[in-house]
Amino acid sequence: LQASEPGPGDRAHPFRICLVTSLDTVARNFSARFGCDLFAAYGMSEASGIAISELNPRKDRCVGKLRSGIEGRLVDQNDVEVPAGEPGELIIRSSLPWVLNDGYINDAPATVKAWRNGWFHTGDVFRQDADGDLFFLDRNKDVIRRRGENISSLELEAEIRTSGYVRDVAIVGVPDANSGEEILAIVEVSDVHAFDPASLIAYLMPRTPHYMVPRYVRAVEALPRNATNKVMKVELRNAGLIEGVWDREAAGIKVRRSKLTT
Repeated sequence: LQASEPGPGDRAHPFRICLVTSLDTVARNFSARFGCDLFAAYGMSEASGIAISELNPRKDRCVGKLRSGIEGRLVDQNDVEVPAGEPGELIIRSSLPWVLNDGYINDAPATVKAWRNGWFHTGDVFRQDADGDLFFLDRNKDVIRRRGENISSLELEAEIRTSGYVRDVAIVGVPDANSGEEILAIVEVSDVHAFDPASLIAYLMPRTPHYMVPRYVRAVEALPRNATNKVMKVELRNAGLIEGVWDREAAGIKVRRSKLTT
């Protein structure tokens, strides 16, 4: 709908409330154009609804607060609670019976891993603010760990989409001997040959921390998607640095904390 041409009939419908995974510019533009209110929420098949926002929340990427009956913590890889405001995996438990799953059928190792220490591990990374609102950052498996920094692929993807240079983008990490991982941006563009990766880097520099600026960029006509239209990041991650990937450092572009030098 959002990709269609605007028209006089955009609000000629009974649709009044839209539930989204988290608020961003795309969702707000959709609301403004089609005249609907927005809720943000977070849930999963193993736990149903976990968090929900107020109507038309003002905070981007916010999914609201934990719903009644759900207790949660944000923890590191050792299940130690992270400091306030820091990213951590959300683990949960319920004060009521039969609200959460009790394991994975015929998969005891996965059950033990998910339910270790008496809490269900969602596998999702969040940040929580002073108001108790949760902000979804990434799937734990999609977080890029570069030079001691945990980088949200979703946050970087959202920033790149605002550039106007790409139709869509997927961010993955690729192994690197010095950095642990480096950032590879696979961008979907209308003209692969006309796309200029250096222009995208220059756009990102004033808008993102220096450690989030991708080292590698690969332009494609279409990102691989599954039957539900979800980008297949595993396929992109496994492909890695194939032929045609642009390397920022090989191009002589050095990213510093405050400026872009060549």
